[in-house]
Amino acid sequence: MIEVLAVETATGKTAWSAEIAAAPSSRGLAATAIGADEILAPQVIGVDSGTALVTAADTTYAVEPSAGTVRWSKPDFRAVTFADGVVAGGEKTGFGAGRLLGVAAATGEQRWTVAEARQPAAAAPRLLSATLADKTLVVDAVSGEQRVALDGSGWRCRHDAQSLVLCSKYGYREADRGITVFDTASVQKRWALPDGSGRKVPKVNGFWHGAVYGEVGGEPIVLDGTTGQDRQTSAGAAPYEIDRYGGVVGSTFHRAAG
Repeated sequence: MIEVLAVETATGKTAWSAEIAAAPSSRGLAATAIGADEILAPQVIGVDSGTALVTAADTTYAVEPSAGTVRWSKPDFRAVTFADGVVAGGEKTGFGAGRLLGVAAATGEQRWTVAEARQPAAAAPRLLSATLADKTLVVDAVSGEQRVALDGSGWRCRHDAQSLVLCSKYGYREADRGITVFDTASVQKRWALPDGSGRKVPKVNGFWHGAVYGEVGGEPIVLDGTTGQDRQTSAGAAPYEIDRYGGVVGSTFHRAAG
């Protein structure tokens, strides 16, 4: 059973709740791993005035908030983003095969698809990333339009909760390491590493409000997300989970300065 709960932000009182009979999972899991400790839990992908989108294991559910009933559900579809009435994610189409898919949140009807693209992940409120052949794509979640194509797989994209998207990869070889930062709206590239200057490519841990938190040689550093230049070369920590209050490294919370 999946329980969905909505509360009033001002008072904390329950606004509505719903219970959903969870569909069986082909992987034997009732949910996907989230958070720093990889806790298994269903995820609320997004909410508007008419629909709450919830994904758990291999199924996505559209819940009617006023009645708490399931409007539609889609097996073998894991949603990752919800924007402008379209929920987007990855659909399993066969053993080891899949595609990107965008569907109307109100009805579950297909809006767009990108064949053979796999491993979808949220890149920004309106963007998602996926692997296709030997490239990593960044796709518009509403239209399905390809906005960015990065050479190689293994790129992970993060939004800074303002106006920038950072995609990075960090492998054993220097050739398998890279960072690219672009504007969320225009997808115009701001900067990238390696840049031919000989600067080492940091391992990126977090990205928040224009600051890139990473490590070089195991030492925490902070880069300016707009320019790529060093902001702090001897930072106290390079957190993974970040908000306006601070960041988490392992099981330790570090308060934000100021």
